[in-house]
Formats: sequence, structure tokens, C-alpha cells
Amino acid sequence: MYPVESKHRGGTVGVPCGTHPRYLEFENALEALQVPSGTTSLRLPGSNVTRNCEMISDLMAGEWLWLLGDDHTFPADTLLKLLDHNVDVVVPICSRRGPPFLPVLYKDLDIPRGVCTVYTWQELGWLTGLVTVAGAGSGGMLIRHHVLDALTKPRFENATTPDGAVAGEDITLCDKITREGYTIWADLDQTIGHLTSVDIRPVRGPAGWTINGIFDRRILPLFDPSATPPHPA
Repeated sequence: MYPVESKHRGGTVGVPCGTHPRYLEFENALEALQVPSGTTSLRLPGSNVTRNCEMISDLMAGEWLWLLGDDHTFPADTLLKLLDHNVDVVVPICSRRGPPFLPVLYKDLDIPRGVCTVYTWQELGWLTGLVTVAGAGSGGMLIRHHVLDALTKPRFENATTPDGAVAGEDITLCDKITREGYTIWADLDQTIGHLTSVDIRPVRGPAGWTINGIFDRRILPLFDPSATPPHPA
């Protein structure tokens, strides 16, 4: 991280992560990240992400917590721009890692009713700036310290919806935040990347070769060589 002079006070960049670094792109982005002077970082490795997020929220120092997964990339000034909004909770926009790559922003969130409805890209359209959302993924979420203090512990926990689906720690956190009367904002002008491993595989079909990308066992056609003119020799 790169401390800079800023009108904002310091806080904590928290990274619940795996035991071993996964992506060099994340490490490079974190190294270049501009942070207010006095900012500290907390990186807790281990397979239990929910527990790690809870420990980070207990151990954080300063006026805010910026949560990051170790599978994200972001411009160096992202945190400073989020801090400029001076709101209780704000997230940049991020897509899911697999097809159909929906935004990780919820327009309706009610765990007891089993409702977790995400926005589509078409619904977001050309909206810009800050919009209120029912919830979001925790990657890139900026939370003020007083919000975390208001939440009943554990702040991060998994839950089960009436239909048996598992609601992750990020969804339950958002549910707790809104039930305490705080608003979650999404900054549609700030985007972060979501890293994933892709198996690029050529497949021969009835019409010839295609190139598929396999994302977590889901197949997405990426490229049709037959529709591309041959590369000049």
C-alpha cells in the first residue's frame, strides 16, 4: 500500500484470504493502492472466510474497514474515491466470476423469505454515481467503524434460506446493516475486477472447431475460429 496525504483519516484494509497467495495481479494492485496516512492492513489466511472476516472486524483500527478478497484488481485510487462519498457503507461495482457474469448487487434481499435478487446489467443501464442497493458482495465494501459497532456479533455468519440455499457471510452482513437502519450505496463509477482461472479448451464439433472457456465446470463459448479470416502468413 502507498500512503498519501489525504483529508481522510486512516482505517484498515482487511483481506480474508487463502493460505497461499493466489493471484499476482491482486498483489500488484494492493501494493499500488493509495491509502490515507495511518492506514493499516490485516491479512488473515485460512479456508474459513466467514471466521476471518469476523476476526478482521474485531481487530480493525481506525475509522473504516475496506474489505478485499485476494481475487480482485482495482485502480490505485479506488479507496480514496470511495472515502470521498462520506457515507456509512459503499461498494464499487463488481461482476461474478462465472457466466453469465451478473453484477454482485442486490435489488431485493430478505433472507427469512428466501429472496436474494440481483440486478442485471440491463437494469443498471447508464446509471452513474451513487445508487442505493439492498446488498452487495463484500469485495471492495467500505464500512465505517460506527456501523460495525452497531451490529450484533457475530457480524459475519452464514445462514440458510427457507428453500435450503446457503446465504453467505456477505449477504447476511448486508441484511444486518440494513436492519440497523443504515443504507448501502453502490458507486457505479468505480469498478473492480474479479479474478478467476479459466480452462481454454479447443472443441471439435459438427461445424468445426470452437474455443470454450470452462469456468468452475461451466462452459462458455469464447471464440469461433471459422468466423475469423486466416491470419496472414
